[in-house]
Amino acid sequence: SASDSGHILAPHIDRVHHPRIRARIVRTGSSCTSSNAMPSNRSGSSSSGRERSDFILSSLLFVSTVWWGWRRSRAELRRKQEKQERRRQWRVADSNSAERWSGQGEKTTSLQPCGRVGTRGLAALCPPPAHHAGFIYCMQDPCHPTFNPSGYIALCMAENKLMIDVLTERLAQATTAITAFSDVSVYSYNSFLGLAIARQAVAYFLAKRFLFSNGSSHPSQQQQQQQQQQQQQSPHQQQWQDITPEQALEHVSPDHVCLAAGASAILNALFFLLGSDGSKHARNKHSDEDNGGDGTDDDDNDADAETDFDGRSSLQDACLIPTPYYAAFDNAMSMVAGIEPFGFSVVDRTNGPTPSDLGHAFNKAKQHGYNPKFLLLTNPNNPLGVVYRAQTIQNAAEWCRKRNMHLIMDECYALSVHRQEQGTRNATAFRSVLHALDNNLGNHVHMVWSISKDFGASGLRLGVLYTQNELLIRCLANMNIFSGASAPIQMVVSELLTDDDFVDRYLMEHQLRLTRMYRICVNKLRDMVVPFVAAEAGMFVYIDLSVLLPKRTVEWERKLAQLIEDHAHVVLTSGDCQHDERPGMFRLCYAWN
Repeated sequence: SASDSGHILAPHIDRVHHPRIRARIVRTGSSCTSSNAMPSNRSGSSSSGRERSDFILSSLLFVSTVWWGWRRSRAELRRKQEKQERRRQWRVADSNSAERWSGQGEKTTSLQPCGRVGTRGLAALCPPPAHHAGFIYCMQDPCHPTFNPSGYIALCMAENKLMIDVLTERLAQATTAITAFSDVSVYSYNSFLGLAIARQAVAYFLAKRFLFSNGSSHPSQQQQQQQQQQQQQSPHQQQWQDITPEQALEHVSPDHVCLAAGASAILNALFFLLGSDGSKHARNKHSDEDNGGDGTDDDDNDADAETDFDGRSSLQDACLIPTPYYAAFDNAMSMVAGIEPFGFSVVDRTNGPTPSDLGHAFNKAKQHGYNPKFLLLTNPNNPLGVVYRAQTIQNAAEWCRKRNMHLIMDECYALSVHRQEQGTRNATAFRSVLHALDNNLGNHVHMVWSISKDFGASGLRLGVLYTQNELLIRCLANMNIFSGASAPIQMVVSELLTDDDFVDRYLMEHQLRLTRMYRICVNKLRDMVVPFVAAEAGMFVYIDLSVLLPKRTVEWERKLAQLIEDHAHVVLTSGDCQHDERPGMFRLCYAWN
C-alpha cells in the first residue's frame, strides 16, 4: 500500500533528489506516524484492504468468465450462421441458376452463369423439391450422438436402412461375386432390355411374389384354404409356395420384362414412348395392327383429343395423379417426355380414387387445356402409406381402358407391408395389379417395381417394368440404351431374387423390423398429440402439423419447415412438395437405424 511505501522510504529521504517525490514521501510518512498512534484503525484498514483485494479478484474472475463465455457463444453462433448460409446457398443454387438466363438467352439477374445451355438444359434447371437439397446437406453434416450431436437428421428420404446388415451379409458371399463377374456376357453388349437370365429371374420373382402371392411372406391357414378353394376357379389363385420356375414362366413371360437403372428411368421411358408432345410425328413402317392390334395408331387412340387443321393434337398430354403424391414424379414425366402432371383430390384418400373422382379429374384436365393420357397410381401409396384394395385397381383399369388411357401402377413398396394387429385392416389384403387383373394387363396397364425400397438397395439402381404391350417392349429395346442397368448388377439381382430361402427369411425379418419402427414412431406421435394417417405399408408416416401454422397457407408451411430445419436440425418432406392442397402436412420417414 502507499502508506507502507512511505514508511519504508522515509529513512532514505536524503537520497531522493526529485522534489515532487520528496514531498510525496514526507506526506505519506506523516500519515504513517498518525496511523501508528491508532493501532486499532490500522488493523481495520488492513482488513478493509484485504476485502477490497478479494472483491477485485472475484470481479476479475467473473468478468473473465463472462468474456470467455461470450467469445464461445459468438464463435458457436458464427459457425451456425455459416452452416445456415451454406444450406441457403445450396437450397437456392438451382433456382438461381434457372433465373440467371431467360428462355431467350437474355440475362435476368446480375449473376453471371458459368456456361450456356439450350432450352432443354434450362428446363432441366427446374429446382428439385426443397427436401432434396436438405437431404444432400444432411449427408454432408449428419447427426451422430457422440461425434456430431448438432448435425442434421434426414427424415425426408424414403430409404430403408433397417435391413442393410442382412442384405450385406448375403451379397458379400463369394458365390455372389463369382456369379457377377465370371460370366463373359457381363463384359459384352447385350439386349438393352436386360440380360436373358436376369429377365427370367425377375419374371419368376414377379410370378411368385406378385401374381400368386397376396403381399404376405407367410399366409395364414385360412388364406391357404381360400387359395385352395379358388384354385379351381382361376389358374392364378394357386398357393404360391408350390410354384416352380417352369410354371412361373408360363404365366409371366420374360419377354414382357424390361430392366433399367431404377424405377425413375422406367417411368421416364414410359411417358416418353407412350405420350405425345402435340406435334405430328412421321408414320413409321409399323402397321396399324402392330400399334395395339386394334387397327388404329397411337395418335388415333386419343379419342377425346382436339386436332387442328393438319391433324396435330392441339392439347398437351397430361397424367392424372391423386394428391398427395411422390414429389419426384413431376420430373420423371415432364423433364424429358414433356408430360404435364395433373394432380387431383379424391373424396376418400384411404380407399383411393373412385370412377367418380377420376371422371371429375378428367373433365377438369380437359377444361385446363390438357389431354389426359395417363393415370399414375402408387400402391402402396406414397406418402400416405395406405393400400388400395383390388376393387379400386380393377375399377381404375376398366375406367382407363374405356378412354384409351394408360394405367401405370407403381408398386415399389409392394413387399414393405406392415404386420397389423387383430381388429385392424388386414395388411395382407394388398394385391398387385397382376393379381387384381388376373394377369390380363393388355396394352394399357403397366407395372413398375424396383429393389430400391423393398430390398433397401437404392444405390444398385435396378428398376423393373412388366408390360404386355409388345410394341412398347420393342421401343424400349432401342431407347433403353440410355438407361440400361449394369450387367454385373443384373447378375447379382438375378441370383438374389431366385434364392427363395433367403427371400422368405428376408421378407419376414423386414416386416418385423419395419412394423416395430412404425409403432415406435406412431406411439411417440400420439404422446405428442400429433395427428397422422395410419399407414399399412411403406417406411413413412404422413403427419399433420397444421396446428402450428398461424395461417393455413403454403407460405407458413414453408416457414415452419425452415424453422424445423434451422432449430431442430430435422429435415422433413413438406406437403407442398407433394402437391397436397392442405397446408401443414409432412411426410416423416422412419426406417433408419
